[in-house]
Amino acid sequence: MFEVLLYDEHGTPFEMGSVKIGFYGQTTATSTYKTFDSSFTGLSEQYFSVGQDVKYYDILGNRVSETTRILFLRGLRDIVFDERLIETVKSEDVFSISLLRYVSLTSIDGQFRRVLNGGVPLTDFDFIFKREPTSKMAGVELSFKVNANSAPSTNIHSIIGRNGVGKTTILNEMISAIMTPDATIAHFLVNSMFSRDPIGTEYFSSLVSVAFSAFDPFMPPVENSDPSRGTRYSYIGLKDIADDDGVLLKSLTTLRAECVASIGECFVDQGRKDRWRVAIETLESDENFAVMELPSLLHLREEALQLEASRIVKLMSSGHAVVLLTISRLVSRVEEKTLVLIDEPESHLHPPLLSAFTRALSELLHNRNGVAIDVLP
Repeated sequence: MFEVLLYDEHGTPFEMGSVKIGFYGQTTATSTYKTFDSSFTGLSEQYFSVGQDVKYYDILGNRVSETTRILFLRGLRDIVFDERLIETVKSEDVFSISLLRYVSLTSIDGQFRRVLNGGVPLTDFDFIFKREPTSKMAGVELSFKVNANSAPSTNIHSIIGRNGVGKTTILNEMISAIMTPDATIAHFLVNSMFSRDPIGTEYFSSLVSVAFSAFDPFMPPVENSDPSRGTRYSYIGLKDIADDDGVLLKSLTTLRAECVASIGECFVDQGRKDRWRVAIETLESDENFAVMELPSLLHLREEALQLEASRIVKLMSSGHAVVLLTISRLVSRVEEKTLVLIDEPESHLHPPLLSAFTRALSELLHNRNGVAIDVLP
């Protein structure tokens, strides 16, 4: 076991944690460090290594430059970085006895590699939404549990019921419970073995609500991008602002402009751009989506990107435009530990497109360690 202190090209130090290094044919009679020269620029082909904690790969995947990351991982012949090495070391005793003593192949192939490629470490979620009973409404208690490593994924939960039973009301109360917890009878609780305590402000880093119904009387809160003013909040939907007479709905021109702007926001950094590309590739399992050739936008910049995105959006059906707006805005807004609330997504989508959207959303949440709750009839 070795402790790693990494300095990047700017001289910034990173305490990486532990790494284990072995070599082909190694036995318990020979310690790895005894085979090293006093200094070296990289391990020879007889060696291989693996970090012992997800923090190790989180630093490499999310905090240092690509140049530093590649030089470091190649120099240590890391098996998470170079997938081909795993097959050649699996039969080595040192690999199974020492390098895998505290980590598993599941972690290497799953969490470690995903984080190294820019994802965030996954955590479990276990929380409860509770509404106290009143003279007009019954009490509600709903439990949500997300297992980070479950297959299939458990990061999307659905509230199912016939029209008129109050599903959308519950979703709106969830928004209020996070944004204005002192002004509502509903609240979220953390479910632990010995207690159920109110969630702290750090439990969800941000909240995104998606609703395209023109008839829901709920008015979403004002968007908030400043964490010092409370939980970050973003709204994706039809409603614009309220005046004395009620709610104003966004025009088709406004929605198209939002869609184009959201695509542009996804292109401001490589991480978001990659997540947008993955989401679009998933949506292209729908044939009508595939013919739009949205990945062609990845090669354009600024004004050319805006013009071509505008052209494509104008040619879309309302359902496809809603999906593109929603997934692009989600990619640009969903960060680590985001809660996404979606009101009846199937209202605007045919089954194949809904299925593709659900898969794209699940993949995005898995990448960002988020969770979604939607309502279905």
